Amino acid sequence: MYKGVTMKNIRDSLINLYFCKVTNTQEVNEVLYAKNKKYVIPLRRNWENPIEADSNDTYIQFLVQKDERLGKDFLGKTSSNEEKLATIFLRFIGAEAESYAKFFHHIAERKGTYDIFQHFCNAKRLEEISPLFPKELDYFGNNATMAIDTSFKLRYSEELDCGWEDLEEISMNITGNIT
Repeated sequence: MYKGVTMKNIRDSLINLYFCKVTNTQEVNEVLYAKNKKYVIPLRRNWENPIEADSNDTYIQFLVQKDERLGKDFLGKTSSNEEKLATIFLRFIGAEAESYAKFFHHIAERKGTYDIFQHFCNAKRLEEISPLFPKELDYFGNNATMAIDTSFKLRYSEELDCGWEDLEEISMNITGNIT
């Protein structure tokens, strides 16, 4: 079992942060999650431009840019733990890109935001959020659109359950001479 920052866990966090509500029932949030997961996608060079001409959609693209180890790991009986700091890049693209980006700046210090990242990424706290950087994106000469870029640092505890079992006994058969 693994707890910590992964591309999947960041995606789940962002979907819940932007499209689900704590006050909703679990069933309602599951429906909202399924409906809106197409709007939160990994940032990759070969990913198609998600924006169609005359679209009112807004997408969140993301990438775990760096995953730093902050100290020595702690080995438990069956697990390994490390304190880490992940740098996550976000790109908001589409009709409401600026609103989505500004929303992230405003909610960063709220407990509900921390709770979401803690639940999915085993986060300890949001360390830093960069300024917003607007830019025009041109996907190979087609569908130029505006985007807002930012990044944030997330301190978290990475936990890996190694499945080790305690060693109960050692048995040795020695043949020959010991010198």
